[in-house]
Amino acid sequence: MSQDRGLIIRHAQRHEIALPCELVMAVAHESAVRLSAKVSLVNGRVGATLVDASAGGLGVLSEVFFPKQSLVDLRVLRAGDSSASPIFETTLRVKRVVMTDRQPTYLIGLSFEHHDEPSMRRVQEFLASLEGVARA
Repeated sequence: MSQDRGLIIRHAQRHEIALPCELVMAVAHESAVRLSAKVSLVNGRVGATLVDASAGGLGVLSEVFFPKQSLVDLRVLRAGDSSASPIFETTLRVKRVVMTDRQPTYLIGLSFEHHDEPSMRRVQEFLASLEGVARA
């Protein structure tokens, strides 16, 4: 009999990091969820911080709420150089949203939406690039 019955066990290595990123509603959901112009950046994206990454998904801190089950496009930027091209871009599904403080700030748990071979290879390459990147 297994001792871990009912426990959630993480099967992928998680990288705790702090990288700037941008979020926007994916095309599939942009008509259902519209972000206010007051919260979006000039390019229509919301600034956030990528705080953890694994083969299962990403964790992001954002001052903007994104509804569960919605699709978002995420761009990870180089620390200290937000004008450069993104180091990783993908579409993810919002799985969990937890308000972390009264500011408000939300911890958003995202899962990868595309599981085809090229997409998963890009995820693995991105995760490999995080080796040695410390959390700020």
